[in-house]
Amino acid sequence: MQEVLGLLLTATGALALFCVGVGALVTAGLAALGAEERAADAALERALGWTPRETMAADAAELGALGLLSAVAASAAAVGLGWAVAKRLGVPFAASPREALLLALAALVLPVVVGLAAGAAGRGRGVMDSLRREG
Repeated sequence: MQEVLGLLLTATGALALFCVGVGALVTAGLAALGAEERAADAALERALGWTPRETMAADAAELGALGLLSAVAASAAAVGLGWAVAKRLGVPFAASPREALLLALAALVLPVVVGLAAGAAGRGRGVMDSLRREG
């Protein structure tokens, strides 16, 4: 029974990491789809006097909010799944704080890193270049 539970926990952990990875890919895809819009926003912000650091901070705040929602959803799903499996098997449930923290941190940080990397080209474009592409 211990061997089966260990295998189940390992599979659940691998599934959680896979889901975080898929979330990062989805974030990168969404950032790539919105690259032109982000480039236009960055151009407008620079035209209004924002520094590149302020533009990146605004993007990071937006992506950080997305990451926070992802972290809460991933943590709730992981704890809920673990509790349900433990209840079904009739064993006591004990969430690992270390693994929960790592999962939450990954879900919080990955969207920010992937989104900033995907939008870097648009932020680096000149104001006039971005405005010409819109026209």
